[in-house]
Amino acid sequence: MYVSNSLISHSIDITTSSELLLVKIDCTQSLYCCCIYIPPNSPPIVYHNLFTSLTQYFNSSPVLLLGDFNLPDVCWSSLSSSSISGSIMCDYLFDLNLSQTINKPTSIHGSILDLVITNHPEPITSTTINNYLSLSDHFPISFEFKLLEQVSNLPHFLTTPKQTLMDCAIISQTAFFFTITWIRSPCGTISKEKSNMLVTFLYLCVRYLPLLLQSILPLKLDMP
Repeated sequence: MYVSNSLISHSIDITTSSELLLVKIDCTQSLYCCCIYIPPNSPPIVYHNLFTSLTQYFNSSPVLLLGDFNLPDVCWSSLSSSSISGSIMCDYLFDLNLSQTINKPTSIHGSILDLVITNHPEPITSTTINNYLSLSDHFPISFEFKLLEQVSNLPHFLTTPKQTLMDCAIISQTAFFFTITWIRSPCGTISKEKSNMLVTFLYLCVRYLPLLLQSILPLKLDMP
């Protein structure tokens, strides 16, 4: 998970059987962002323990649960499932008044496996499932979550009225881009995986570089 230096944040230790990382971002109202991976065919107790561990954070603050929950049988529009694990998941979403905002397949198998779950769906905009950028059998997801105000002691030119959070699934791929050795093959081509990674990196530049430039521009205007 990557969090901008312009945001005050820290990780929270949490005991659960799931693979997760929980980060608190301090704004006017604290935001909790949690990245989760649950392996396929996990027993129902894994989903029960996950929400039992996270329930305390849903009371008032906005919460984002992002990741691969591996529940292909769940119908998210009706919150119904043919499996016990899926039913437990649906029950928790209903009882905690949570919304799952992904409504299109996130894998090449046609299933919705990667989810964005929140108790505040209104600030989520520009959700995109990039099925042409996939480096695996899962598709990267990007979205924007608008924070109303930021609490920070940084100079004003680094502070904007609204900050943008991007889904870690697509952002994390950027890190791998810089670890690749870009050596051309004898025929002058690169592998399909490296080509897809390059496309992902270019997409990130086009999608989010304007936001960065917009935050830097006031600095230039304030200079004598």
